[in-house]
Amino acid sequence: MKKLILSVLVVSFLPACHFLSEREHENVMKIPFNMYNLNKKDKALEKSDQELREKTSKLEKEQKALVRSHKRVEKTLKEQGKKLKKIEATVNELNDSMKKQVEQQQVKIQQLSEHAVKLTLQDTLMFNKRSVQIKREGRHLLNDFARAVKNAGTPVHIRIVGHTDDLPISKFQRNEFLDNWELSADRAAAVARYLIWAGKLDKSMLHIEGRADTQPLVPNTSEENRAKNRRVELFVEQHGFESAATPVAANPCSPSVNARMEQEPEVTPVM
Repeated sequence: MKKLILSVLVVSFLPACHFLSEREHENVMKIPFNMYNLNKKDKALEKSDQELREKTSKLEKEQKALVRSHKRVEKTLKEQGKKLKKIEATVNELNDSMKKQVEQQQVKIQQLSEHAVKLTLQDTLMFNKRSVQIKREGRHLLNDFARAVKNAGTPVHIRIVGHTDDLPISKFQRNEFLDNWELSADRAAAVARYLIWAGKLDKSMLHIEGRADTQPLVPNTSEENRAKNRRVELFVEQHGFESAATPVAANPCSPSVNARMEQEPEVTPVM
């Protein structure tokens, strides 16, 4: 009886044992495939991690570059701010020292931009008619101008531009000036020469132009208008911001203006 019962139990468990073995076999067969998928996912994660690291490194470099650029911009703005204050101080100093002449409209001071100032001097203040000899009052003004430029404390370039009216040079003065081109250039040269000798400005800062009657302020229809057109303009421009001006020298048939630059002019002591 006992043997019969044991035989029945063994027969009953055989299908179960067979089922478990098939499942285990199936799982064992899936192990290589699962390992392959896991390895593939691991490599993909490694690649993604490497790309993320590279992007992070690139962003860090860009951030450092932006910080350096920001510092440079801040430094430039700070330096420009100082220069602007110097230009404004120069304009204020010129207005203070030439207040009388400005009120009499013999002198006009204009701040053309953040980097440029224009000073216009009427010829009645600077020269006698058809002359290049600077008057005493004009010499005093040029002393003040040179002082203001030196007090500015920033490198500048000075363009000196001579202008005339439309009346031609008389035949009695042809031995001095061939035409208005030469007169305007000689007047600009006289101002430059004075600023070098009396104002003690470096000649490398200066540039002269003669415009004759080609750029009138007002039509040459009356003596009053012609007087306004006879003038010398001084453009004070910070280095790096000079206007693209083409110099116009004296008439090519006349003696060189620059050849007379070494002649020392009459000087009024700086008070």
